[in-house]
Amino acid sequence: MAGGCERAKCALVEATRITAALAAISAMATGYALSQEVSDCESYRGKNPITSEILVYDAPPIAGAVPETRTMTYRPEYELTFIPGASGEVDKTELFAVDIATGSPAEEPQNFRNRKSYFTLLVDGLAYSKPAYSLAALAAAPVKQPLTVSLFETTDRMLAGFEEVRVKDQADHVTEERQIAVEFAPDGEVSAVLACDKIGAFPSPTCSLHEQLGLFSSKITFLRSELFRIKAIRDKAWRFAFCLLE
Repeated sequence: MAGGCERAKCALVEATRITAALAAISAMATGYALSQEVSDCESYRGKNPITSEILVYDAPPIAGAVPETRTMTYRPEYELTFIPGASGEVDKTELFAVDIATGSPAEEPQNFRNRKSYFTLLVDGLAYSKPAYSLAALAAAPVKQPLTVSLFETTDRMLAGFEEVRVKDQADHVTEERQIAVEFAPDGEVSAVLACDKIGAFPSPTCSLHEQLGLFSSKITFLRSELFRIKAIRDKAWRFAFCLLE
């Protein structure tokens, strides 16, 4: 066809465009850089995806913010459902199980603590919720109103490339059972928070990574034994979130 292109060539152009867009949105707000692996959205959406709407806020709903309505595209297997948001409006908070290798839905993810092939990804449309807001809750420290970040101090220890911190007024049991670390964006702001159960504190220690994925706030949870795969996990989470809304 005149003015057209071969299917393989068009697919490569589209995959390159998606990779470039993903790298751009990750670089805008965080210090995290996606790998340059070329990928499209088919493995995230499947052959016959369905759509529904999500409300995305750029300020707390209780402050009277007007949300932006966006369309989500996803696999039917996810069976997404609406739940009420903090203001009584309807937004979306959804939990996904994602295969680390492919980005596809994980098979039989109910027995999470005995599986190593996938991570869970909790996303919601509260994009104003900065990752650092998770610090106080993760440390079981007092949270001030309006929502602010408790003071924390850095240490000389690293955890999977994140800098370990101690939060002011951190609960004693958290000190004994959990490691908390942060990643900083180029502007010095906290761009991601990593919390891991200490080895020996629990039978199947897990880690959770809190960061903003484009228009989503997110919590990524996986077994601590898979911490060495955190780069692959983050890449799949970013691509997954991008493909939900692209």
